[in-house]
Amino acid sequence: MPVTPLPAGVLRTLIEYTANGAVSAEEIVLLANPAGQRLLRRLQECLEREVAQREAAAAQAKLEGALLVARTAAHQLNNALAPIVGYAELLSVMPDLAGNTTAGTYVGLIGEAATICADLVQRLQRIVRLEETPSPLGPDKPILDLDRSAP
Repeated sequence: MPVTPLPAGVLRTLIEYTANGAVSAEEIVLLANPAGQRLLRRLQECLEREVAQREAAAAQAKLEGALLVARTAAHQLNNALAPIVGYAELLSVMPDLAGNTTAGTYVGLIGEAATICADLVQRLQRIVRLEETPSPLGPDKPILDLDRSAP
């Protein structure tokens, strides 16, 4: 049976594993033949697939958690916005305020701010992926980029 030499890095690693008892000399001999190397490649491929699957599952769990937070926040914000929008609309049509330009300006500003908030709520509900952006709090505290996360 022909013996194929192992690459230097693999051989060095196996020697280290042998020294600390993780791999026996018999196992190294097995890995030195072509069948053993094929087995090792298949095991490495299986391990890589397992790692990729776990990473994908962790990313999916992170996305689902963020989506739950976004939907909850959107629901709570909608509840708070409803009376603001409603009262702003009522104030805008009140005859007592018809001649008061200052009050009319303030009511208009309230309505505009509520419309901006309502738009943000809608964008929170459309998040389909997590895209982060740097935060003013520092590089280790990124924030969600709504423009890229919610098309």
